[in-house]
Amino acid sequence: RKIGSLKNHCYDLKYGKPNKVVVVKRLMDIAKQEGLNVPNSNALEKLLESANGDIRHVINAMQTWSMRTDTLVYGDVAQEVAQGGKEAGVMQASIFDVMNDWFFDSQKHTNAKFGDRLDMFFFDNDLIPLLVQENYLKVKPALPPSEMKEGELHVIERMAEAAESISDADFINNDIRKNQHWALLPCYGALSTVRAGLPIRGNPPTFFSNEMWRRTGFTKALGHMSTMNKKFRLLSDIERCMKSSASANRTDVACEYLPVLRQRLSKPLIDKGQEGLDEVISLMDEYYFTKEELDSINTELRLPTATDLYATVDSKVKAALTRKYNKESHKIAFVKVKGADSLIAKNGAGAKNIGRSGDMEKEDVEIE
Repeated sequence: RKIGSLKNHCYDLKYGKPNKVVVVKRLMDIAKQEGLNVPNSNALEKLLESANGDIRHVINAMQTWSMRTDTLVYGDVAQEVAQGGKEAGVMQASIFDVMNDWFFDSQKHTNAKFGDRLDMFFFDNDLIPLLVQENYLKVKPALPPSEMKEGELHVIERMAEAAESISDADFINNDIRKNQHWALLPCYGALSTVRAGLPIRGNPPTFFSNEMWRRTGFTKALGHMSTMNKKFRLLSDIERCMKSSASANRTDVACEYLPVLRQRLSKPLIDKGQEGLDEVISLMDEYYFTKEELDSINTELRLPTATDLYATVDSKVKAALTRKYNKESHKIAFVKVKGADSLIAKNGAGAKNIGRSGDMEKEDVEIE
C-alpha cells in the first residue's frame, strides 16, 4: 500500500536479469585478476547454474575454491555440486543455514578448521554477525559430561562468554566503519561469529520450533538503526533551529530542552484551547520551529515512558493551529557558509547556504 501511494511520484525503471554470457565474462575477469586459472568458461556456467544466477554466491564459491587449488575445471565443479561439497554448500545455503551449520550446530562441520569457519563469515559479512547476535541466546549448548551436574550455571557462563565476544567485536566494527580500517575485518569476523559460536555450539534454533523463544529470528538491529538515525536527524534539525537562541548541543537539547518545550507547546492548547494558539506560535517563532519540528518534539522524540500531552489536545484545536500557522509568514533560520560573500563576487552567482537539514543548498544571487 505504501509503495502504491508513491507510484504517481516516481519513474518506474525496469531491470532485467543479467545475461549469462555477460555474467560469465565478468566472472572470468575476476578469476584472472585474483589468480584463479579457469581454462574453460563451462566451469563458471555450472557454478552460476547451481547458484540459480546469484552472482555473489558464485564469487564466494570461487574464493573458497581458490584457497584449495589455483585451477577451476568443469569436472571438479560438477563433482562438488553432485556430492554437496563446501562450494555447493556456499551456493545453495541461505544466511540462516550458514549461521546455524557453521557457528551454532555441534553436529555439522565438526572437523572444520578455524579458517574454514572464518571463510563462512565472508558469505555475508554484514548480516551474519547481526544474525548471530540476534539468535545466540536461542541455542541449547551441548555440554560435556563434566558440566552436566550444574548444567544451568555452565550454560549461563557459556552465553556470557559469547556475549563478551560479540561486545568486543562491536568495538572493532565501530572502528572499521568510522575510520575505514578494513584490515580489521577478519578480526571482527573471528570475534563476532566464530569465537562467539564456539562456547555455545549445540542444538541451534529453527524457524518451526514448538518453543517460541527458540525460533530463528531475523536481526532487529537494522530496524533499530533506522529509527535511531531518523531520530538523530530530527534532533539535529531542532538543534540547528535553536542555534541563535540557545547554546546547547544535541545532548542538551534532548535531555534538558525537549521536556520543557513539550510542556510549553502543549499546555496552552490543553488549558486555553484556541485562545492559546498565539502563545504556541510565538514560542515556535522564537526558536524558528516549523510544524515539522512541533510534531517531532511531541511525537517522534518523545520517550515511550513520557506522558503524551499533545495527544490530549482537542483535534479541532490542532486543526486551528495548523491553519493559523500556515496562514501567517514565519522566519526560517539558516547558516551562511563562511566566505560566501567572496564566493559570490568571484563566481558571480550560485552562493551556497546550509539549509535547515544541514545540506548545502544553492542560493541564486543577482550581482549588480
